[in-house]
Amino acid sequence: MNKKRAAYLIFIIVFVLYLIFANRIFTLRGVNHPKRIEFSDLISNSEVYQYLDAVEILDDIYETVIFTGWAFCETDDHDDNKTVQVVFKGRNLTYSFEALMNSHRDDVGRAFPDMNVNIAKTGFITKFSLLNMKNGDYGLYLYVKENDHVFGLANTYKRFTKSGNRLTAFEPRIVKNFRGVNENEDMVYSIEHFSIDENGDCIITGWAAVIGLDSANQAVYIELEDVRGKKITAETIMKQRPDVADHFGDKKYADSGFYAKITPEHIKNDLYTARARVIIENDGLHASEPFIFSPGTP
Repeated sequence: MNKKRAAYLIFIIVFVLYLIFANRIFTLRGVNHPKRIEFSDLISNSEVYQYLDAVEILDDIYETVIFTGWAFCETDDHDDNKTVQVVFKGRNLTYSFEALMNSHRDDVGRAFPDMNVNIAKTGFITKFSLLNMKNGDYGLYLYVKENDHVFGLANTYKRFTKSGNRLTAFEPRIVKNFRGVNENEDMVYSIEHFSIDENGDCIITGWAAVIGLDSANQAVYIELEDVRGKKITAETIMKQRPDVADHFGDKKYADSGFYAKITPEHIKNDLYTARARVIIENDGLHASEPFIFSPGTP
């Protein structure tokens, strides 16, 4: 009995020490732990050129994820202390991971011959643990600080879902219907594609925004109503739409694009003869006027 108690006590002591020194263990392994930040603190004054080359998710006790890619802002003032942060922005929480500027990227220099790209400080890698991240959906951003005067924030338009010890690509879901959402005359939108694919999925794409509000802060939903009055509301994935920004002459509408996929179990054929609305969540809820469409004929 005494041996069992001693073994149990040793286990508890080792476990507590592990919790105390977990961050140091991660650091020694080259694994970053998440840093909580305020997304609004990421001030931007320059355009970021970037690309995420690869995402590798390791099946280990640290729940390790590895991102590699490249990122830069245009500047002639190259700084050896340039930094890149990989930022996960959730609904209520934002996490940041410091990236290691680890490789020359001659290919990036060749792709942007008219820019003075610091190829020695363009490629990055970050190896981080999911252990201390809350479950939820996160948009992926890159924050680049070239020097004290040039820095920028880029939306990669990639979203991930963290659930338990897994990080997976975000898939739009059916969510609880909104109630009491009023039509807003300042809302503008266009449904550009609406069809049923070979798998029976309903695909809807287009753009939507509220005049005067930054589309980078919005979430877009598609509300469909069948002939019986039953409604479903689908999440969408944000897409970049520089053409919409150009049309309105304002960069705040550059993130107004959306993509929705509704799987067959959520829809019936008679749904397409009924009403639909676009709903935007951005400083409140805003709805378009109801409209009617059929697959392939928005």
